[in-house]
Amino acid sequence: MPGVVFVLRRMNERRREALEDQQAGAQAQLRPLFEEFTPLNRDYLEAMRKARAEGAAERRAAIAAGASETEALERFPMGSVDFPDDKLRRWAELSAAIRRIEKRELEPAAMRVVVVSIEGLEIDGQPAGIEELLEDGPDQLRGEIAREVKRELGLLAEEAENLSSPSTSAAAVDGAGSSGSAAAAGSSATISAGDAGNTTGPGSASAPSTGMTP
Repeated sequence: MPGVVFVLRRMNERRREALEDQQAGAQAQLRPLFEEFTPLNRDYLEAMRKARAEGAAERRAAIAAGASETEALERFPMGSVDFPDDKLRRWAELSAAIRRIEKRELEPAAMRVVVVSIEGLEIDGQPAGIEELLEDGPDQLRGEIAREVKRELGLLAEEAENLSSPSTSAAAVDGAGSSGSAAAAGSSATISAGDAGNTTGPGSASAPSTGMTP
């Protein structure tokens, strides 16, 4: 959002440990969900891979010849997804439950720890900070700040394949911060909303987010 600037706290080991403690209850809720979700998700992704593989060469050739992706898919559709309906329903239920915990518990805890201040934000005509943003703030701004929080937590891009909703769980971090953040540990970085990834703080760096881990 134009005119909004937020300051993030650089993470260090002590802050990560404090965040893990705050998120311990949510992690306990996630563990059995992931135990069931992980094998289902693996089977679902494999079924999708096989379905997409059918006609893939023909679609690539059509696109190379000038067809759009939509036209190529219409001419050479992917195969049917061999995934039982009951498993698909359960996969969707577990995925939704995991996202709810992420959105309602993990993400707010991480944002409260990492976000130092928000400037230039008003909600209902009143200056607003992190608590007001979490309670009733613009979804776009909350999402933008959440993404920057995940970057500061040093979460890895390749792990995002585990779940489409990335995590703000400190437990997913191996202890190494994102590139450049170790040198700035204990300091802060100022970010203008709408310019995520570019910071005015020294030693700042961006790293993509990750999927949740149990």
